[in-house]
Amino acid sequence: MAEEGNEIDLSYEEEAKHDHVDEKKKDKKKDKKRDKEKKEKVECNDVEKLNMKLDKLNVKIEALQLKKADIVKMIEEAQNK
Repeated sequence: MAEEGNEIDLSYEEEAKHDHVDEKKKDKKKDKKRDKEKKEKVECNDVEKLNMKLDKLNVKIEALQLKKADIVKMIEEAQNK
């Protein structure tokens, strides 16, 4: 019976270690998310920089719209068959 008690204690210790590792991973993810938000929140009053950001976003949006149109076209073709 003493051995069974030791096994139970070990399993609790192992669970505690895993929980600790999981907490570290969660903390790292939160830190990365906060850093990313900080980068995005940087306010800039320079009109040229803001226009450049806007242009970059417009390019990304246009690319996504093209992908969307292709996917919609593929869906329509699949439905017509």
